[in-house]
Amino acid sequence: MLAIYRLLQRIALGDKDHAFQLLDNTYVLVLPGHFDSDSTPHLTVYSLSPSSGSSSSQPICSLQLPGVTLAPGKRISYRDVCVSRPPPIPEGHFQADPSVSMVVITDYIEVGGHPSHSDYASHLLIPYATLLAQIRTAVDSNSNRDVCEYPVPVLWEDWGPRASLRLCVPVVGDRSDPMIVHQILVPYGSRMPVVSFNDPGSTCASVYVFDINPLAARYAQQALRASAQPESGVRATAIVEDSDVEAALPGVVDPDIKGIPFVVYRFELPQEDPGWPAVRAVRMSMTGFTVTVRLLQDYHSASRYPCSMIARCSMVDTDPM
Repeated sequence: MLAIYRLLQRIALGDKDHAFQLLDNTYVLVLPGHFDSDSTPHLTVYSLSPSSGSSSSQPICSLQLPGVTLAPGKRISYRDVCVSRPPPIPEGHFQADPSVSMVVITDYIEVGGHPSHSDYASHLLIPYATLLAQIRTAVDSNSNRDVCEYPVPVLWEDWGPRASLRLCVPVVGDRSDPMIVHQILVPYGSRMPVVSFNDPGSTCASVYVFDINPLAARYAQQALRASAQPESGVRATAIVEDSDVEAALPGVVDPDIKGIPFVVYRFELPQEDPGWPAVRAVRMSMTGFTVTVRLLQDYHSASRYPCSMIARCSMVDTDPM
Protein backbone atom coordinates (compact mmCIF):
# COMPACT_ATOMS: atom_id res chain seq x y z
CA MET A 1 0.00 0.00 0.00
CA LEU A 2 2.91 2.35 0.67
CA ALA A 3 4.14 1.79 -2.88
CA ILE A 4 0.74 2.75 -4.30
CA TYR A 5 0.62 5.84 -2.07
CA ARG A 6 3.98 6.99 -3.39
CA LEU A 7 2.77 6.34 -6.92
CA LEU A 8 -0.27 8.56 -6.36
CA GLN A 9 2.03 11.36 -5.27
CA ARG A 10 3.72 11.48 -8.68
CA ILE A 11 0.84 10.88 -11.10
CA ALA A 12 -2.24 12.94 -11.90
CA LEU A 13 -5.52 11.06 -12.26
CA GLY A 14 -7.99 13.89 -11.82
CA ASP A 15 -10.95 13.86 -9.46
CA LYS A 16 -12.56 10.62 -10.66
CA ASP A 17 -12.48 7.32 -8.82
CA HIS A 18 -9.91 4.72 -9.80
CA ALA A 19 -9.20 1.16 -8.73
CA PHE A 20 -5.58 0.19 -8.05
CA GLN A 21 -4.02 -3.25 -7.95
CA LEU A 22 -0.45 -4.45 -7.65
CA LEU A 23 0.32 -6.78 -10.53
CA ASP A 24 3.58 -7.86 -8.93
CA ASN A 25 6.52 -6.16 -7.23
CA THR A 26 7.18 -3.99 -10.27
CA TYR A 27 3.91 -2.81 -11.81
CA VAL A 28 0.62 -1.27 -10.69
CA LEU A 29 -2.67 -1.58 -12.60
CA VAL A 30 -5.00 1.43 -12.64
CA LEU A 31 -8.62 1.13 -13.78
CA PRO A 32 -11.17 3.97 -13.96
CA GLY A 33 -13.83 3.34 -11.37
CA HIS A 34 -16.37 5.89 -12.58
CA PHE A 35 -19.68 4.66 -13.96
CA ASP A 36 -19.73 6.22 -17.42
CA SER A 37 -21.20 3.27 -19.30
CA ASP A 38 -20.79 4.94 -22.70
CA SER A 39 -17.02 5.23 -22.48
CA THR A 40 -14.53 2.52 -23.34
CA PRO A 41 -12.34 1.91 -20.29
CA HIS A 42 -8.58 1.51 -20.47
CA LEU A 43 -6.31 -0.43 -18.16
CA THR A 44 -3.19 1.62 -17.54
CA VAL A 45 0.04 0.24 -16.17
CA TYR A 46 2.50 2.23 -14.07
CA SER A 47 5.91 1.28 -12.79
CA LEU A 48 6.66 1.41 -9.09
CA SER A 49 10.15 2.53 -10.04
CA PRO A 50 10.53 5.87 -11.89
CA SER A 51 13.76 4.56 -13.40
CA SER A 52 11.92 2.07 -15.62
CA GLY A 53 12.58 4.06 -18.78
CA SER A 54 9.42 6.15 -18.79
CA SER A 55 8.48 9.41 -17.13
CA SER A 56 7.66 9.02 -13.47
CA SER A 57 4.23 10.61 -14.05
CA GLN A 58 3.35 8.74 -17.26
CA PRO A 59 2.10 5.17 -17.55
CA ILE A 60 4.13 2.49 -19.27
CA CYS A 61 1.18 1.47 -21.42
CA SER A 62 -2.57 1.83 -21.77
CA LEU A 63 -4.63 -1.16 -22.89
CA GLN A 64 -8.12 -0.68 -24.28
CA LEU A 65 -10.73 -2.98 -22.74
CA PRO A 66 -13.89 -4.35 -24.37
CA GLY A 67 -17.15 -2.52 -23.93
CA VAL A 68 -20.12 -4.03 -22.12
CA THR A 69 -23.43 -4.31 -23.97
CA LEU A 70 -26.13 -2.83 -21.74
CA ALA A 71 -29.87 -3.30 -22.00
CA PRO A 72 -32.04 -0.15 -21.87
CA GLY A 73 -32.13 1.27 -18.36
CA LYS A 74 -29.01 -0.60 -17.21
CA ARG A 75 -25.69 0.92 -16.28
CA ILE A 76 -22.35 -0.07 -14.82
CA SER A 77 -22.68 0.54 -11.09
CA TYR A 78 -19.25 -0.63 -9.99
CA ARG A 79 -15.95 -1.59 -11.60
CA ASP A 80 -13.02 -3.37 -9.99
CA VAL A 81 -9.76 -5.15 -10.78
CA CYS A 82 -8.08 -7.94 -8.86
CA VAL A 83 -5.08 -10.21 -9.31
CA SER A 84 -5.31 -13.91 -8.49
CA ARG A 85 -1.58 -14.19 -7.95
CA PRO A 86 -1.26 -15.77 -4.50
CA PRO A 87 1.34 -14.45 -2.06
CA PRO A 88 4.20 -16.84 -1.30
CA ILE A 89 3.89 -18.94 1.83
CA PRO A 90 7.36 -19.21 3.43
CA GLU A 91 6.44 -22.26 5.50
CA GLY A 92 4.52 -23.98 2.69
CA HIS A 93 5.80 -27.21 1.17
CA PHE A 94 4.16 -26.37 -2.16
CA GLN A 95 3.90 -23.00 -3.87
CA ALA A 96 1.47 -21.89 -6.57
CA ASP A 97 2.97 -20.95 -9.92
CA PRO A 98 2.46 -17.18 -10.33
CA SER A 99 2.94 -17.42 -14.09
CA VAL A 100 -0.47 -19.11 -14.48
CA SER A 101 -2.36 -16.54 -12.40
CA MET A 102 -4.66 -13.94 -13.92
CA VAL A 103 -6.03 -10.43 -13.72
CA VAL A 104 -9.82 -10.21 -13.38
CA ILE A 105 -11.62 -7.01 -14.38
CA THR A 106 -15.22 -6.94 -13.19
CA ASP A 107 -18.12 -4.69 -14.20
CA TYR A 108 -21.25 -4.91 -12.06
CA ILE A 109 -24.43 -4.09 -14.00
CA GLU A 110 -27.11 -2.32 -12.00
CA VAL A 111 -30.68 -3.57 -11.80
CA GLY A 112 -32.97 -0.92 -13.25
CA GLY A 113 -34.23 1.38 -10.52
CA HIS A 114 -32.38 -0.42 -7.74
CA PRO A 115 -28.95 1.09 -7.05
CA SER A 116 -28.13 -1.36 -4.26
CA HIS A 117 -28.02 -4.59 -6.26
CA SER A 118 -26.42 -5.93 -9.39
CA ASP A 119 -28.23 -7.77 -12.16
CA TYR A 120 -25.17 -9.51 -13.48
CA ALA A 121 -21.41 -9.17 -13.43
CA SER A 122 -18.99 -9.22 -16.35
CA HIS A 123 -15.67 -10.85 -15.43
CA LEU A 124 -12.82 -10.41 -17.92
CA LEU A 125 -10.08 -12.98 -17.24
CA ILE A 126 -6.64 -12.00 -18.55
CA PRO A 127 -3.71 -14.40 -18.03
CA TYR A 128 -0.83 -12.86 -16.13
CA ALA A 129 1.62 -13.98 -18.82
CA THR A 130 -0.40 -12.18 -21.51
CA LEU A 131 -0.46 -8.91 -19.61
CA LEU A 132 3.21 -9.14 -18.71
CA ALA A 133 4.10 -9.66 -22.39
CA GLN A 134 2.20 -6.49 -23.33
CA ILE A 135 4.01 -4.54 -20.61
CA ARG A 136 7.44 -5.77 -21.67
CA THR A 137 6.70 -4.87 -25.30
CA ALA A 138 5.72 -1.38 -24.17
CA VAL A 139 8.85 -1.01 -22.04
CA ASP A 140 11.02 -1.93 -25.02
CA SER A 141 9.26 0.58 -27.27
CA ASN A 142 9.32 3.39 -24.69
CA SER A 143 12.99 4.01 -25.38
CA ASN A 144 11.91 5.73 -28.62
CA ARG A 145 9.17 7.82 -26.99
CA ASP A 146 9.42 11.26 -25.42
CA VAL A 147 9.33 10.89 -21.64
CA CYS A 148 6.51 13.45 -21.37
CA GLU A 149 4.40 11.84 -24.09
CA TYR A 150 1.41 9.73 -23.08
CA PRO A 151 1.63 6.24 -24.63
CA VAL A 152 -0.65 5.44 -27.54
CA PRO A 153 -3.41 3.12 -26.24
CA VAL A 154 -3.25 -0.43 -27.54
CA LEU A 155 -6.55 -1.23 -29.23
CA TRP A 156 -8.54 -4.09 -27.77
CA GLU A 157 -8.69 -5.82 -31.15
CA ASP A 158 -4.90 -5.89 -31.26
CA TRP A 159 -4.34 -7.73 -28.02
CA GLY A 160 -7.46 -8.89 -26.18
CA PRO A 161 -9.93 -11.17 -28.02
CA ARG A 162 -7.40 -13.94 -28.63
CA ALA A 163 -5.83 -13.71 -25.18
CA SER A 164 -8.67 -13.52 -22.65
CA LEU A 165 -11.97 -15.00 -21.50
CA ARG A 166 -15.10 -13.08 -20.48
CA LEU A 167 -17.80 -14.49 -18.22
CA CYS A 168 -21.20 -12.78 -17.86
CA VAL A 169 -22.57 -14.14 -14.60
CA PRO A 170 -26.09 -13.49 -13.27
CA VAL A 171 -26.07 -12.30 -9.67
CA VAL A 172 -28.42 -14.34 -7.49
CA GLY A 173 -28.58 -13.34 -3.85
CA ASP A 174 -30.92 -12.39 -1.06
CA ARG A 175 -32.67 -9.37 -2.55
CA SER A 176 -34.50 -8.79 0.73
CA ASP A 177 -31.24 -7.99 2.46
CA PRO A 178 -29.87 -4.57 1.40
CA MET A 179 -26.46 -5.50 2.78
CA ILE A 180 -25.96 -8.14 0.07
CA VAL A 181 -25.05 -6.07 -2.97
CA HIS A 182 -23.43 -8.84 -4.98
CA GLN A 183 -21.71 -12.14 -4.48
CA ILE A 184 -17.99 -12.12 -3.82
CA LEU A 185 -16.11 -14.42 -6.19
CA VAL A 186 -12.42 -14.65 -5.33
CA PRO A 187 -10.10 -16.31 -7.87
CA TYR A 188 -6.88 -18.08 -7.02
CA GLY A 189 -4.09 -18.84 -9.44
CA SER A 190 -5.69 -19.89 -12.72
CA ARG A 191 -9.13 -20.65 -11.26
CA MET A 192 -12.26 -18.49 -11.17
CA PRO A 193 -15.46 -19.63 -9.39
CA VAL A 194 -19.00 -19.04 -10.64
CA VAL A 195 -22.23 -19.72 -8.71
CA SER A 196 -25.28 -21.10 -10.51
CA PHE A 197 -28.65 -22.07 -9.06
CA ASN A 198 -30.26 -25.10 -10.66
CA ASP A 199 -33.91 -24.36 -9.90
CA PRO A 200 -36.23 -21.33 -10.00
CA GLY A 201 -36.52 -21.29 -6.22
CA SER A 202 -32.75 -21.01 -5.79
CA THR A 203 -32.61 -23.92 -3.36
CA CYS A 204 -30.06 -26.03 -5.21
CA ALA A 205 -26.76 -24.44 -6.16
CA SER A 206 -23.60 -25.51 -7.92
CA VAL A 207 -20.16 -23.98 -8.03
CA TYR A 208 -18.54 -24.00 -11.45
CA VAL A 209 -14.79 -23.46 -11.53
CA PHE A 210 -13.17 -22.08 -14.68
CA ASP A 211 -9.49 -23.00 -14.96
CA ILE A 212 -7.49 -21.14 -17.62
CA ASN A 213 -4.28 -23.08 -17.06
CA PRO A 214 -3.60 -24.58 -20.52
CA LEU A 215 -2.08 -27.69 -18.91
CA ALA A 216 -5.27 -28.23 -16.90
CA ALA A 217 -7.40 -27.85 -20.03
CA ARG A 218 -5.24 -30.38 -21.88
CA TYR A 219 -5.37 -32.80 -18.96
CA ALA A 220 -9.16 -32.48 -18.78
CA GLN A 221 -9.54 -33.42 -22.44
CA GLN A 222 -7.30 -36.45 -21.90
CA ALA A 223 -9.29 -37.46 -18.80
CA LEU A 224 -12.59 -37.19 -20.68
CA ARG A 225 -11.31 -39.38 -23.49
CA ALA A 226 -9.94 -41.92 -21.03
CA SER A 227 -13.15 -41.97 -18.97
CA ALA A 228 -15.07 -43.00 -22.09
CA GLN A 229 -13.16 -46.29 -21.95
CA PRO A 230 -14.41 -48.28 -18.90
CA GLU A 231 -11.28 -50.42 -18.75
CA SER A 232 -9.11 -47.33 -18.16
CA GLY A 233 -10.45 -46.78 -14.64
CA VAL A 234 -10.24 -42.99 -15.12
CA ARG A 235 -13.08 -40.87 -13.71
CA ALA A 236 -13.89 -37.35 -14.90
CA THR A 237 -17.17 -36.73 -13.12
CA ALA A 238 -16.45 -33.10 -12.19
CA ILE A 239 -15.39 -31.99 -15.68
CA VAL A 240 -17.96 -30.27 -17.87
CA GLU A 241 -17.44 -31.17 -21.52
CA ASP A 242 -16.90 -28.27 -23.90
CA SER A 243 -20.13 -29.04 -25.74
CA ASP A 244 -22.10 -28.93 -22.47
CA VAL A 245 -20.82 -25.63 -21.05
CA GLU A 246 -23.44 -23.47 -22.79
CA ALA A 247 -26.27 -25.78 -21.68
CA ALA A 248 -25.01 -25.80 -18.09
CA LEU A 249 -24.31 -22.05 -17.97
CA PRO A 250 -26.46 -20.34 -20.62
CA GLY A 251 -24.94 -17.08 -21.84
CA VAL A 252 -22.13 -17.08 -19.27
CA VAL A 253 -19.22 -17.56 -21.70
CA ASP A 254 -18.95 -14.64 -24.12
CA PRO A 255 -18.66 -16.25 -27.58
CA ASP A 256 -16.65 -13.28 -28.86
CA ILE A 257 -14.11 -13.30 -26.02
CA LYS A 258 -12.91 -16.82 -25.39
CA GLY A 259 -9.53 -16.90 -27.06
CA ILE A 260 -7.70 -18.95 -24.42
CA PRO A 261 -8.04 -22.64 -23.50
CA PHE A 262 -10.02 -23.38 -20.37
CA VAL A 263 -11.75 -26.20 -18.55
CA VAL A 264 -14.88 -26.06 -16.39
CA TYR A 265 -15.51 -28.16 -13.29
CA ARG A 266 -18.91 -28.53 -11.62
CA PHE A 267 -19.47 -29.13 -7.90
CA GLU A 268 -23.06 -29.40 -6.69
CA LEU A 269 -23.71 -28.04 -3.21
CA PRO A 270 -25.99 -29.95 -0.82
CA GLN A 271 -29.64 -28.97 -1.09
CA GLU A 272 -30.93 -27.36 2.07
CA ASP A 273 -33.95 -25.58 3.47
CA PRO A 274 -35.35 -22.89 1.11
CA GLY A 275 -34.26 -20.24 3.59
CA TRP A 276 -30.54 -20.97 3.27
CA PRO A 277 -29.18 -20.23 -0.16
CA ALA A 278 -28.00 -16.63 -0.06
CA VAL A 279 -24.46 -17.31 -1.25
CA ARG A 280 -22.29 -14.50 0.01
CA ALA A 281 -18.91 -15.57 -1.28
CA VAL A 282 -16.91 -18.29 -2.99
CA ARG A 283 -13.17 -18.15 -2.41
CA MET A 284 -10.74 -20.31 -4.33
CA SER A 285 -7.60 -21.69 -2.71
CA MET A 286 -4.69 -23.85 -3.79
CA THR A 287 -6.62 -27.08 -3.11
CA GLY A 288 -10.28 -26.14 -3.52
CA PHE A 289 -12.77 -23.46 -2.56
CA THR A 290 -14.76 -22.17 0.38
CA VAL A 291 -18.43 -21.19 0.16
CA THR A 292 -19.93 -18.71 2.62
CA VAL A 293 -23.73 -18.58 2.73
CA ARG A 294 -26.29 -16.69 4.79
CA LEU A 295 -28.45 -18.73 7.12
CA LEU A 296 -31.59 -17.62 8.91
CA GLN A 297 -32.03 -19.25 12.28
CA ASP A 298 -34.60 -18.67 15.00
CA TYR A 299 -33.42 -17.15 18.25
CA HIS A 300 -35.70 -16.29 21.18
CA SER A 301 -39.08 -17.06 19.61
CA ALA A 302 -39.71 -15.05 16.42
CA SER A 303 -36.40 -13.19 16.23
CA ARG A 304 -34.29 -14.06 13.19
CA TYR A 305 -30.61 -13.25 12.80
CA PRO A 306 -28.21 -13.94 9.96
CA CYS A 307 -25.24 -16.19 10.49
CA SER A 308 -22.74 -17.85 8.18
CA MET A 309 -22.10 -21.41 7.14
CA ILE A 310 -18.73 -22.38 5.66
CA ALA A 311 -18.55 -25.24 3.14
CA ARG A 312 -15.18 -26.36 1.83
CA CYS A 313 -14.56 -28.46 -1.25
CA SER A 314 -11.30 -30.01 -2.35
CA MET A 315 -10.19 -30.00 -5.99
CA VAL A 316 -7.07 -32.07 -5.49
CA ASP A 317 -8.38 -34.93 -7.66
CA THR A 318 -8.94 -32.58 -10.62
CA ASP A 319 -5.32 -31.44 -10.84
CA PRO A 320 -3.09 -32.74 -13.62
CA MET A 321 -0.22 -34.86 -12.35
